[in-house]
This record gives sequence, structure tokens and C-alpha cells, in this order.
Amino acid sequence: MSKPEKSPLALEVSIGVPSQEEALKIGRILVEERLAGAANIVPGITAFFWWDGAVREKAETTLLLKTLPENFSRLSQRVRELHSYVTPGIKAWPVVAGDPDWLKWLQTEAQPVSSASPA
Repeated sequence: MSKPEKSPLALEVSIGVPSQEEALKIGRILVEERLAGAANIVPGITAFFWWDGAVREKAETTLLLKTLPENFSRLSQRVRELHSYVTPGIKAWPVVAGDPDWLKWLQTEAQPVSSASPA
């Protein structure tokens, strides 16, 4: 008998971005909008990928975001609005354990302000 999977407490989201400037812009906006509690920029990545029937090589920057599972849908929609790629590679990994104080901090900071107007 298998154990039930533990629900993720948080998500680590990774996105390849064509430049450090674009990664900084997207990361800042997502943190300001509280779709992510934090963003890390990792420059100097080389990507190999299939596009238009050929293997391509491109310098990229990786944007790493810390968010809550309930934010992922809105976060990925916002990335698609801000990203210059036709098909940005938005990938998420579950965080099933972490420092309790950090997880509490993320629960507080990654709470998007509702876009609904007060009644």
C-alpha cells in the first residue's frame, strides 16, 4: 500500500528568460504583486532546445520564484503576459518540507491583493 502524497507547502518555480534585464523586470513585478514572495535571478545559463524543427542554443537567465500552490495559475498567466517568449517554460516543483519560519514568512508575503473592488 502506498502512502498518500504530502500536499506541497510551497512551490519553487523556474523560468528561462532571454536576458537578465527581463528576468529582473518579471521577478520584481511578480513580487510587487505578491504572486511570489521572493525571486532569484541566475544569469549565465546556456539552453539547448528544439524550436522550428531544429536544435537551438541560446544564452539565458533563470528566474526562480518562491510562491504558494494557490498562486500558481495566476502567476503563470502573469508570466505569459510579461515574457517575450512565445512559449515560456514555466515549471514548478513542490516544496514538501522547509524551515517553519521561512514557510510562515512565505504564507504571509505571497498573498496577492485581490483584484476585486470593495463592495
